[in-house]
Amino acid sequence: MMIVAGDYSLAIYEGTEQQILPQLLVPHPGYNSTNTDSDIMLIKLKAPVYLNSFVSIALLPRHGASISEGSMCRVSGWGYTSPSGGQIPSTLRTVRLPIVSSLMCNSSQSFNGRITENMLCAGYYSRCTSE
Repeated sequence: MMIVAGDYSLAIYEGTEQQILPQLLVPHPGYNSTNTDSDIMLIKLKAPVYLNSFVSIALLPRHGASISEGSMCRVSGWGYTSPSGGQIPSTLRTVRLPIVSSLMCNSSQSFNGRITENMLCAGYYSRCTSE
């Protein structure tokens, strides 16, 4: 495993990347691979990451903090950009989305009970139509 900070394009070396080996991996003790509950891990690095205009700290809510429905959050990654999948982008994407209540997210029109109390749900409602 290699930790890479400061990467933007997976296809191009920009010179902003910092590569660090992990020293210790600490999975959440409640992690469940079946339903991805508590899907978070603490990684101790062998060397420090240097903060700059390409690398910054991701702020997370405190344990037990309530996050109000409608609060805006930022989601970043290289994952799919549409529900149907498609091609994964090679550049880092980011979007601001509103937090959605677990009740709405767990409705039969959405995730049908698969969102646990340890998960956040965010996004906009869209109605799927079939032709």
